[in-house]
Formats: sequence, C-alpha cells, structure tokens
Amino acid sequence: MKMNDKYNQILQELHRTHPTATNSYYNVYIKIRAETPDHHREITTYLTAQKVEYFVNDPVANRPLKLVIKGLPASTKVEDIKSDLIAKGINVDKVSQLKKFSDKSPLPINMIEVVRDENVDDIFARSLGGTALCIKRNIPHYHIPPTTVEATLVALTPNDHEPILVASIYFPPGSSASLGADLDTIFNINKSAILMGDFNVKHTSWGCSRRETRGNRLYNYILRNNIDLFAPNTPTRYGTASATIIDYALVKNINWPCTIDSLSELSSDHNPIKLFFPRTSKFNLPNPQLNTTWSTFTNILSNVENFNLPDACSSHEIDSHMSSI
Repeated sequence: MKMNDKYNQILQELHRTHPTATNSYYNVYIKIRAETPDHHREITTYLTAQKVEYFVNDPVANRPLKLVIKGLPASTKVEDIKSDLIAKGINVDKVSQLKKFSDKSPLPINMIEVVRDENVDDIFARSLGGTALCIKRNIPHYHIPPTTVEATLVALTPNDHEPILVASIYFPPGSSASLGADLDTIFNINKSAILMGDFNVKHTSWGCSRRETRGNRLYNYILRNNIDLFAPNTPTRYGTASATIIDYALVKNINWPCTIDSLSELSSDHNPIKLFFPRTSKFNLPNPQLNTTWSTFTNILSNVENFNLPDACSSHEIDSHMSSI
C-alpha cells in the first residue's frame, strides 16, 4: 500500500480485523503480509473499498518456481532444453539463456520457470543428472536393462576374459540410507565390475575436506565388500567458493593397474574423469614374494625328530650318502 493521509487509520482497522497480519515500511510503501489466502483477499477488498493505491504480489504458491541449469554447452538451444524437460514430466513455462553484459555472447547458464502443479514438489528428487556410455563397435558387449538406480549398464564380453560390468552412475545429493542396497543391486549383476560417475558422497579418505553421513556409509560399504575406490588427487567439482571430489570409480574383482585423473576441460562445474588401464597384450601378475618366518624356522631346526640324519663313520660313508641325495 502506498503511503497516504489515512494510512494510520487503515493500519489500525487491519490490526483489529486481522491481528495476525504484519506490516513493514519501505520507501513510500507499506508492505502488508496476510497469514492466509482468505485474509489476503479480505485485506485487498478492504483496501479497494478505501480507494487507496496498492499493489498485490501473488502468493508464493501461485508463483512459478525459478531454477538455474548450469553446465550445458552455450550452443544448446533453449527450445531443446524446454522440450527435454517437458518430456521428463516437468511443466516448464519459460527457458531463457543468460548472456555476457559486455558482448552479449551466450553463457552456459539457463534460467527456467516451472509451473507449480502437483508434480513440482519432487522436482529436486527427479533424476536430472543423466548417464550414458559409449562403447566401440568392435568390442563385444551387450546392454543391461536399467535398475532402480540411475545408471547405464553395459557388460563387456571379451573372448579372452570373463564378462566385465561397466556402469555410468549418478546419485542425487542428499542423505540416503539405501546407498548400500543401491550398490548391491549393481554389483550383484556380475562378478567383476567398474562403476564410475557422480556419487555426490564426501569423505576424507578420498580427498574431501570433510566426511558426511553418506560418506561414512560408502566407506564402510567398500571395506566390507572388498571394493577398491579410485579417486583423482585434484577436485572434480567446483562450486562458487568450494571444490571437492565427488566423481570417482568403484572397482570390484579387477586387479589391473590403472590411473585416474580429473581433467580441466569442458564448461561444466564437474570435470571429466579419466580412468586409464594401460593397454598391454597380456597382463602379467607380479612375481610372488617369499617371506621367511625365522622364529618358526628356528623351532623346526631345534627339533631333531624333524630330520632323518644318516649315520656315517668315515669319509667314504659321507661321500656315499651325499651322492644318494
């Protein structure tokens, strides 16, 4: 409501009829906040009857939900973004791409407005991460139907090796007590497996600055199930004022040497992760190392019953026994 000569009288009347409503002064306006939609309608009806100048803001429930999508290539068309989101069941009203102020060139940042309907409450729980795998045509493989986890699964079937499950996986942020069960769903498909992706799980054991509840769950899970976790030495995801390692690989029953690196490429807030297995014609296991337990060896030597020593009374008998050994 704009300030006027009878604002004090109006506020007193509103306090009498709607004591739960609050008001605050800003510049030349008084902002009145109604507790319920019904109170909102009653107050606007009263202000209209008083013939004062006022403006009405839609309640939050009626306003569109505004979100930001980052990381898509700047060349992505807003029409394609809108059609893809609608295909996922999201009622998108508008998509607009931000541009640099200096030269008006497009940025990899898109603003979207979503209509608040019955599906909007779980929009952040929806799987907007997306997963995919690219396999060379000359590598024998087959696709495995998706599980309850957001992942793309492919089984590699080389002629000289047992099948290897390869998975591109995405876990949305948030605490989830089903993390172990979700991983079991994938690891139980095949004996040997490589899982890579955005786990959104932090723990100091793989280079994060802090550990969280879900990080403790994953750490205990890989210990119990003999799983190797390979993480880069540098951050994989960069925020506004943060950097952390949440993209890595889980490997089970594959004893091959490998390296993993976070690559400073593309325009996403997540760096690409490269898990590299050196290409060799044959993987040779390292030579076994022999370790002697000297205390056990000494105890064996001290017991004469462990040896059948022949009797020899002359050099000829000694030479005869040696030649028979």
